[in-house]
Parts: sequence; C-alpha cells; structure tokens
Amino acid sequence: PVGVAAATALTGCASTLVPATTQTIEEGAASSSSSERTDFSGEAKIENYDTSAGTYEPATREHRAKNVPKPVKPANIDNKTVAGIYSALGHYAAAITYAINTGEDTCIQQVNMEEAGKKGVYEYFGKPFTKAWVGESKCVFILKDPLPTKKDDTYMWPCTTKITIGEFAVSDGRARDISSDKREITDDAEMHLTYKDNKWVISTDASLSSSATSGTNKV
Repeated sequence: PVGVAAATALTGCASTLVPATTQTIEEGAASSSSSERTDFSGEAKIENYDTSAGTYEPATREHRAKNVPKPVKPANIDNKTVAGIYSALGHYAAAITYAINTGEDTCIQQVNMEEAGKKGVYEYFGKPFTKAWVGESKCVFILKDPLPTKKDDTYMWPCTTKITIGEFAVSDGRARDISSDKREITDDAEMHLTYKDNKWVISTDASLSSSATSGTNKV
C-alpha cells in the first residue's frame, strides 16, 4: 500500500536530512559574548508559524491534516552568528515536518539549499504523501554540542536527527496501524553550513556517525 510504503521510505531515508553546509563568518563569530546565549544544545526550534489558513486539524484515518501551520523564517536566520545557524537548522526541520504532514514542497522551497538538494529532500519526505498520508508526524534536529565548530569555511554541528511518525498510514481509502516500535527513527549526524550570498546555505552532503537505530527503519 502506498501509505505504508511512503512511511517506510520516510524512516528508511532519514539520513537524507543531514546536510553539509558552510558558512563564512568573521573569525571568532562562532563564539558568544557574555551577554549572548552560549549553549544552543538540544532541539533546534523556531517559534513562529503562519496559522492564517484556519484552525489546525490533525490527520485522522478519514482525512489528511488540514490547515497545517507553516513555519515562518526567524528574523535572524541570515545573521552571521551562531544564533543564525541555529535558526536555519530549526527552520529546516520544521519545513521537513510540514512536507511530511501535507505532501507539499512550499516550505522546503524556502530552505536555503541548492535546488537539487531541495528536490531530493522533497522526493523522500513530501512527495510520497501527496495522495497517501500518515498520522501527525514530526522531524527534529537535536544538537549535541553547545556551539558548532569551524573547519576552513565550514561550520559543523553534531546532532541527532529524529523522525516520529503517526500511529497510522492511509492510502487508497484504507488505514493501517503502524506499530509503536516502528514509528521513530534516529540517526547520529553532523550538520555542515556555509555562509554564501548573505545567508546560511545547507549542503545536502550527509555525514553520519552511525546507522539508523535498529528496528526503526521499516514500517
């Protein structure tokens, strides 16, 4: 069934999320002054979402999610600061979440990434859900270190990528339950970013330090 196959593809290809980006910041910009945040570890989040479409209705076995809130780019996302990198990663994860829950590439297109990279991400995490759908799902990047490190013009940030899939998948009018042991996949990864043309650019190169958690890469 398409729905289950799509969910399988989603969990089986989580490593596609892991980009290699580069950023050209002034020397020392990856460190923070005493008045700024010095620890960005944990889930990379954004705060603002566009809810103008109407009241959000999570997916059910009868219909796909309706009026899914769209992630809004943070005001500092293009700043040559660690906070800017953090915002870029938080927005990227939110765009993936939107694609999974809607099947649309609207928010993926807003991610600062090469067009080929956007297409590849959407092929895995959005297109399978244009007709089929799954229960409410989410993608997050959990940053392991307080700050990124720098090598040449590349800023690198170790993280865990986690995709949580809803309890069911629907295709061709049929709903199928997804067992609890197959609704989450985690990967150890390293995000790479570069600062180009006054914005952070996320590369689509993947650098994984371990394979997918056993038992979670199939639905």
